[in-house]
Amino acid sequence: MRRPRQMWIGRRLNLTFALLAAVIFATGLSAPIVWAMIKIGPVDRPNARSSHTQPVPKGGGLGPVVVFLGTMTAVVISSGWDGLALLGLGFLVVPTVALLDDIYDLRITIKLAAQVIGAGLVVASGLTVSHLGPLPLGPFGPVLTVCWIVYVTNAVNFMDGLNGLVAGTSAIAAIALVTSTAAMTKFPAAILAGSLLGFLPFNFPRARIFLGDVGSQFCGFTLAVFAVIEVGSETQTGLIVPLALMALLVDVAVTLVRRFAAGVRVTQAHRSHCYQLLHRTGVPAPWVTAAVWAMAAWGAACASLPWAAAIPLALTPPAAWTAWTWRRAGARLETW
Repeated sequence: MRRPRQMWIGRRLNLTFALLAAVIFATGLSAPIVWAMIKIGPVDRPNARSSHTQPVPKGGGLGPVVVFLGTMTAVVISSGWDGLALLGLGFLVVPTVALLDDIYDLRITIKLAAQVIGAGLVVASGLTVSHLGPLPLGPFGPVLTVCWIVYVTNAVNFMDGLNGLVAGTSAIAAIALVTSTAAMTKFPAAILAGSLLGFLPFNFPRARIFLGDVGSQFCGFTLAVFAVIEVGSETQTGLIVPLALMALLVDVAVTLVRRFAAGVRVTQAHRSHCYQLLHRTGVPAPWVTAAVWAMAAWGAACASLPWAAAIPLALTPPAAWTAWTWRRAGARLETW
């Protein structure tokens, strides 16, 4: 008869192998789709705001989208889960409109409407942040949940301007969920991580294809929903995604505030995010990307600490990064 400790170890090993198999499976499926998009995808032609100088195919994020949605649909059908139709529709709306944007360059109002609808469908499916720590949100919970999902979706999208930055950061956040002992989203996070690992060799350090809006918006939307699920579990895992994405969220928030304070239209396209300013001062793009990855890994590691310690510790590197970037770029570049 097996002892309780042996049974626990056996279950842990079985789960580990299953998650590893999911990552490998998703990687193997995503890579061929990304390779195909290099041949047939829409082309991102450089402009005044671009970091690249030659036309590069975009829409590579379709690989992770297809693999994730296809795998999760198969799991739901085979498991007979009920009540997930609205959630699945929410996951479908955002990348569909984003893919159309990659092809036709849609108006910002259309893209924002799709994100709000997608987030609303998630809330309608029953996923809502009802508490922030000990603080009950009451009727504000659904509204704040929609705002959170839309903000993260856009923040991740806005930060997709250097090779590997968003895909790598999103993969780190997903891997942090997979390796957490208490996370409820282990399996879908493993599929997301694997599908992004299948994309990254085509995008970093040299870009043969970009994620495109279809990929970056999907990454932001999916990770935001993962965070809502983890917060609802009332465990420490609710901090993993926000802290892993801290550098991205802070960069976007600070940039928007600075532009608003300067009287600049916040919806106007620009190159004044911290990662863009730093790259424009001559720091090689792979170094900038690696620094953001490091901050993502640090933030994910901080998530295991109590809230009062985790949030300041995770916030310190992005804050220092922002201050140093402004000091370095301020005397050299026209910020706006």
